[in-house]
Amino acid sequence: MFKNKGKFRRLTAFITAVLILIPFTATHTYAADPTAANVIHEERTTQAVTQGVTLENIVRFTKDGWYNLHVLKVDLTQKYISIDTLSSTESFAQRASTLKLAEQNGAVAAVNGSFFTPAGTGYGFPVGGIVGSSELQSVSDNINRYSDSMASFSITDDNKAVLEFWKADMKLVSESGASIAFQHYNKKSWNDFSEIYVYDMKWGEKAFGATADMPDMFQMVVENGVVTHMLTGEPALKIPENGFIAVTRSDGARKLRSMFTIGDKAHMEITTTPDWKKLKMSVSGSAILVENGVIPEKFSFEAADIMARSPKTALGISKNGKTLYLVTVDGRQTASIGLTLRGMAEFMQSIGAYNALNMDGGGSTTMVARPLGESSVKVMNKPSDGVVRSVINAVGVISTAPPAELAGIIIETDDRYMFTHTTRAFTVKGYDKHLNPIEVDLDEVEWSVSGVKGTFEGNVFRPSTYGEGTIKASIGKISSTIRVSVLSRPVSLTLDSKSLKLPLGKSKTFKITGTNPRGYTASINAADLNWKVVGDMGSISDDGVFTAEKRGAGYIEGSFGDAYVYCPVAVSAETAEVIDGFEEVKGAFQSYPETIVGHYAVASEQKVSGKSSGKLVYDFTTNTDVTRAAYYVLPETGYELDADTHKIGLHVYNDHENSGWLRAELVDADGKRQVVDFTRTLDWVGWKYVEASAENIKKPARLHRIYIVQVNPDMDAGCLYFDDLTFISDGYPSLDDIKVPEDTPFIDEANKAVSFTKATADSFRFGVMGQSKLPENDVEKRLTKVFADKVTKYLEIGAVVGSGSHESITGSVKGKPVVATHTVDLKSTKEADYAYSVTDFKNSRFIKLDTRKKGLRLSDSDQWNKFLRDLESFKGKNVFIFMESSPETFTDKLEMALFKKTLKDYRFDTLKNVCVFYKGSENKCTVEDGVRYFETAGYEVSGINSKDTGNAQYVLVTVKGSEVTYVYKPIES
Repeated sequence: MFKNKGKFRRLTAFITAVLILIPFTATHTYAADPTAANVIHEERTTQAVTQGVTLENIVRFTKDGWYNLHVLKVDLTQKYISIDTLSSTESFAQRASTLKLAEQNGAVAAVNGSFFTPAGTGYGFPVGGIVGSSELQSVSDNINRYSDSMASFSITDDNKAVLEFWKADMKLVSESGASIAFQHYNKKSWNDFSEIYVYDMKWGEKAFGATADMPDMFQMVVENGVVTHMLTGEPALKIPENGFIAVTRSDGARKLRSMFTIGDKAHMEITTTPDWKKLKMSVSGSAILVENGVIPEKFSFEAADIMARSPKTALGISKNGKTLYLVTVDGRQTASIGLTLRGMAEFMQSIGAYNALNMDGGGSTTMVARPLGESSVKVMNKPSDGVVRSVINAVGVISTAPPAELAGIIIETDDRYMFTHTTRAFTVKGYDKHLNPIEVDLDEVEWSVSGVKGTFEGNVFRPSTYGEGTIKASIGKISSTIRVSVLSRPVSLTLDSKSLKLPLGKSKTFKITGTNPRGYTASINAADLNWKVVGDMGSISDDGVFTAEKRGAGYIEGSFGDAYVYCPVAVSAETAEVIDGFEEVKGAFQSYPETIVGHYAVASEQKVSGKSSGKLVYDFTTNTDVTRAAYYVLPETGYELDADTHKIGLHVYNDHENSGWLRAELVDADGKRQVVDFTRTLDWVGWKYVEASAENIKKPARLHRIYIVQVNPDMDAGCLYFDDLTFISDGYPSLDDIKVPEDTPFIDEANKAVSFTKATADSFRFGVMGQSKLPENDVEKRLTKVFADKVTKYLEIGAVVGSGSHESITGSVKGKPVVATHTVDLKSTKEADYAYSVTDFKNSRFIKLDTRKKGLRLSDSDQWNKFLRDLESFKGKNVFIFMESSPETFTDKLEMALFKKTLKDYRFDTLKNVCVFYKGSENKCTVEDGVRYFETAGYEVSGINSKDTGNAQYVLVTVKGSEVTYVYKPIES
């Protein structure tokens, strides 16, 4: 990273990535790009989707936070490429995720489209006019009636991309030419049908009929140009295949009856600007972001939630009209803070959009694309709801390129890091000259390796030497490569399960991570280990699959060379008891807030067993500024869970995908309310069996409520069906009496005592002690003084890490430099008291980080740039970093990962020693990817008294040139 900063590396054919750390000011790729200001770190990945379509992912970490952007560029001149509106194949009014819309319509890429209003049970209606596959789907005459506010994106018959403000006039015409205006075509009513609505088969099988709230609903059916029915107060009639139904009430019904009678000829006329008959597709958006290269001073649509920083989707057109940009920016999450409407306009302008339009955003923002060499589209961004929202339509990229011969291949593997004498499988994806996917027969692939030695058995590589290598796959004259890093043999192993409880008949496949002597890790194929089961409770296969066969307890042993790892296992038979079959109404409906509408009933239309199920109907289209919930409240005091009940099972029918959570509320043995999750994403349609763990609930407990909760600001409505509420019990044997051996520990080669006579120009010693509070008693005061005296008399430099005042140490050290993460009382707000600092001492650099706000950026927005600059400029041999607490405490976990990756890359690129010191609750050192992380507790540990202070330790570090060793020593030693 530090040697090759700013250079692009070719990873695979048509896939490039560049990772950049920028220590000073950002390099502005796009002059007006608001996300490119004050960049700390940037990652870019560009991949081909199909011929004429590329997808760029831009991840930026800035002083403001993270941005995750996706830019899909489409060459509109490509003859095999077309743009269309993607709607559900069942009905354009049926909501579906952008992913499903792309799958249903065969698109190679897509973004979400129009703003819409949910209509319950998975339906909705779009705002504005919609054209798909050259057919008008929906429009209202009130769109832009009074002002140009909601613009649309369209592709004309001559393949031009345009942005325009739709307007519409619609009328029903009699044989005489007389007409009556209607207001809505294929729209759900928002005004109780006080206007005239017209529906045809594009809407679905039926429109709307009389209800208890609207008993006077009027329906006029026109089939083959003739009025066939005129009815009031009847259920919804079937829409004729060659015709339509007009639906209205009161005044609208009187108007229709005054003009038409049964047997009259009638047809509808819809005139729009632009003329929908000359469009291939059209979707409605909101504000025009860029118009003829200029960002408007005032946007045409400025709703507060759209203006605010949030996830956004936009469409853009280049000045020459040949390039279409489909763009998403994630938001409402640490991983991406989103953009304001003006910020989105600036970004669109910066990438080359001469005209641009804002689309539906927020939780709707979704980008899907087909990875090169694959046949299915995948979600590329991270939707803010945590699940891909069901939307009304999408803008899709369609490829009709014909299949051709193999033109290129891509190599993939689960982990490009591996150990010597372990195995790693590689796969190959193929594509033709049009970038269509081609299935590759692995038997036709020839494999080779350079840089390291090893053997292939088919597509499985087993290296025999360590180092950086290149795997090459060839099919005739076509080839591709992938870089691999082969590590020396692992000295310790880690399983993905520390212990295991497994029901009879169930299996568990273990995942293994190994660590080599320098702390570098890689996954290990389970088949590479030797396995053994101790205890009569099951068996394990050669590839690490344990099967529970008999009730009992024991442990599993896995080994590779001299490294051993163990997992205690308990096996028992689970018993399931159906507590409620939902055959009769036993509970009631509740909601939060109370204004949320819904109901609970027993229904027969969906069921798993018996004659019925419980139906929970909810309407979350209001109160979107707060968390909303709809509850099924169980009868009386609920159902009791005894001591052996550890799971609650439930069959759930979901009528549409949404971002709601399904939870259960229990009252534990102490009378406290506890919540458990069935699922955090209702991402299915139909029946699904879900379970919630009650393992940590104090028993006996009672199940009180089952409910759906919406924590996102989504307008949503629908229903859930419940069946066969089940309590699952077990009688797992105790693991307390099982004597499980200790895993082979990782032994750090630098953790050793060395002789040291005196300091030289290239050698010295220093000590580090943790302290987060002032000494409170005589023992702590004594330890503080002893450590300060050690630094003064025997060491060349001292360091104190932690959050409290360190003056008791720094003020007592005489004539020696001391690095302290906090110099004064914790209540101080002076920046200088926490400030980032650098101290060069002989061949080493001591860097103090300001992490008082649980991260570098939040504590000091300029700190990352300073830190990267000081790493880059250092010419010595050792870097020592000091911080209040572990990087694991960072509130921004992406920043934590970046911090560790930065140190890992710095260590790898420069071969300098890198050590990080922080205050913790233990005294231990962890080695990760060549970097040492030291935790020191100082005197803040248990077991200390005036006669025994052995647990109070500090880190003694010895530096001899480029050799750094350490020991943890009692302060009083």
